[in-house]
Amino acid sequence: MDFDLLIQQPEFKRNDEWERDFLQQIAGMKVQIDNEQPQTGPDGWPYLFARTGPEGTEPITKVVPWLAGRGIGLAINAHKMLPDYIFPYGMLWNFVETGRFLNPEVKTRTGEAVYHEGKKLVMGGPSEKYLPPYVREVLRLFESSGADHAQDFSHFDPRFQRSGPYVFD
Repeated sequence: MDFDLLIQQPEFKRNDEWERDFLQQIAGMKVQIDNEQPQTGPDGWPYLFARTGPEGTEPITKVVPWLAGRGIGLAINAHKMLPDYIFPYGMLWNFVETGRFLNPEVKTRTGEAVYHEGKKLVMGGPSEKYLPPYVREVLRLFESSGADHAQDFSHFDPRFQRSGPYVFD
């Protein structure tokens, strides 16, 4: 579907297929930056506001790495009552690292974790490939900023012991 038609779809018609089309097309587009100053979103993270359209001069492929290195998310067409898409910081650094905003679905289990006595359990921080150093630094800065949701980074099961506020060094 043409991008202009895609963003004209009412919100109630925006399903997984719509999202896949949007993400695929936005990756090759240029945007116009609304305000050079990022705005704080409801989650406490800063977001840069950008518009799509013929006046766009900044390629997404250049904007995203710049934002990812600074810990800033991206709101597309935030001038509308509801933005067309909000890219949290994690989606942006994932794009920088993998070339995709979203990873393919991985089957996960939900519910309580069961640990068996006598069985070896290996735990540790994520690898640098999984959580790059620049992302770790952004997360540290966000948590130390005092943002309302920053404590979410260090919320773990209280039965586990850790030496500091992070699961990574």
